[in-house]
Amino acid sequence: MSQTPYGDSDVTRSIVAVMSVSGNRQPVGVGFAIANDQVLTCAHVVNAAIGRPLTEQTPPGRTAHPPLIVPLYDDEAGHPGSPDGVILTDLLHWSPPASEGFGAGDIACLQTSTGGLPSAVAPVALADPRDSQGAPLDLFGYPASPPRPMGAWTRCSLVNRVAGGLWQLDQDPHAALNVQPGFSGSPLWDSRRGVVVGMLVVAATPGSAALNAYAIPSNHLLAACPTAATEENLRRSTHSSIDDIRIYTRHARATADVDVKLTPQECLDVCYKALSTMRPNRISVNVRARTLEARTKMQMRTWGDKISVAVEPRPFGAHVLVSSEPLVRMTLTNYGLARSNVVRVLVALSDALEES
Repeated sequence: MSQTPYGDSDVTRSIVAVMSVSGNRQPVGVGFAIANDQVLTCAHVVNAAIGRPLTEQTPPGRTAHPPLIVPLYDDEAGHPGSPDGVILTDLLHWSPPASEGFGAGDIACLQTSTGGLPSAVAPVALADPRDSQGAPLDLFGYPASPPRPMGAWTRCSLVNRVAGGLWQLDQDPHAALNVQPGFSGSPLWDSRRGVVVGMLVVAATPGSAALNAYAIPSNHLLAACPTAATEENLRRSTHSSIDDIRIYTRHARATADVDVKLTPQECLDVCYKALSTMRPNRISVNVRARTLEARTKMQMRTWGDKISVAVEPRPFGAHVLVSSEPLVRMTLTNYGLARSNVVRVLVALSDALEES
């Protein structure tokens, strides 16, 4: 288990508070910076911020601008808050919360409406949670029991994967506060490694006997939000046998090729399932040539994409080439969707390796 930090990453510089749009402007959860102008949080936190039911499935309208502050910033007078005041955001990505129960969806990516985040905020590095199993992880939030309007820290340990793609956390018995709903959206910070390994999505309600919580692992966050899926974060967050990841992008096109320790047929099966989750118009399979091709539907940011997968046998397993390009050849940009399509296939291969 590696304990080598990945640079100068500091979680206190990444955390933001997601505020209610109502007049009281109270924090309803937290988020963390994944790029100079983007923040990850839970979809149900966004719902709470704009006054909707927590399980609302539909994306917020264009008039919804969840406000943020930088809670761990103190000005020269020692007052907390953002150096530039309240930060307004637009919704960039929406994976709805579960309508009942919970699952590994519930992800929202917010982008600053004008300019980037203040210089006091810095993105964090993401990494595979498996190297943090059993390790203490720090979480920041706004507990209601007892209330901590200035925010507070607690500590949990990472247990293991459960169903639905989530990871279980157990409360540290020596922590002053229990993890609870006000911590939703908190990054799981492993201070030994200097990385975030996931995002808190479910916590026990105050007063219950439960002392466990659940988190979305880093690789699922990358699949939902390709802005955070730098080659470095992908290498740290996907299975160790997927190495030398390179994603080539040009205009609205993206390509990646990786070596995978799965059989060619296993790769085809995994990629087929991954493409099916993108709700394509159709998927064509050429078993003899070991290729797949999917064509996605028109969306707000694209007229549709063609996603291709080619698998070649190798002595160690297989070589997989994944590419995504617009159906309309003259398209110059589709706002990172091509890269997102490629990353989702890579993450699916990583999950299959973990299960094999």
